[in-house]
Amino acid sequence: MPISISAKQRIEQTPRIAKLEMAWCKSKAGELRPADEERYHNTIIQKKPFAADYMEIHTHPKADHKTEDSKFRALPSARDILYFLDELCERPNISTCVIVSVNSNGEVAGYTFLRAKDEFIERAKQMKMKHESYETQIEKEENIYGQAKSLIDGVMWYGRSKTKVYKSLELFSRVGLQIRFVPMPGYKFEKDRFVEVA
Repeated sequence: MPISISAKQRIEQTPRIAKLEMAWCKSKAGELRPADEERYHNTIIQKKPFAADYMEIHTHPKADHKTEDSKFRALPSARDILYFLDELCERPNISTCVIVSVNSNGEVAGYTFLRAKDEFIERAKQMKMKHESYETQIEKEENIYGQAKSLIDGVMWYGRSKTKVYKSLELFSRVGLQIRFVPMPGYKFEKDRFVEVA
């Protein structure tokens, strides 16, 4: 697993980690560097990564409010996915995004890994270039990546939908995005979140 035990301890020791999101960047040398400018319960304003970084990490605290978003905290949000796609275009060295699910006690329940293969990074760049040259909707929907991106754009601008997030991840996985859900001991991944094993 790309995140070491010491990194897990550092995450759990972060002040207010059970309530507020937190972000880090990780270099290939193993350095875990805080990357937050402002922290909130369901979002974070991140600093730009360094050239030596290859991984971005951020937490999803356990939600204590009854919204649809609170029901699938192990999944990346539409904002998470769009941010990752934009970063791939600007900084292809950041090829891995990790979402850390944190329980109400501030303990890590599991990790969600998104890793972009080279072909996926190239598709992201190509689609960004087409979008910037006013690609038509028909052209956009002729490829799998474009269909997935359209789904996420819809979630981002027209509300939240777990079904659309799932579908977009399934489509992205066909074209080079690897997705893994890794529960910590005592937890299992169930549908869209990490839950304690009875």
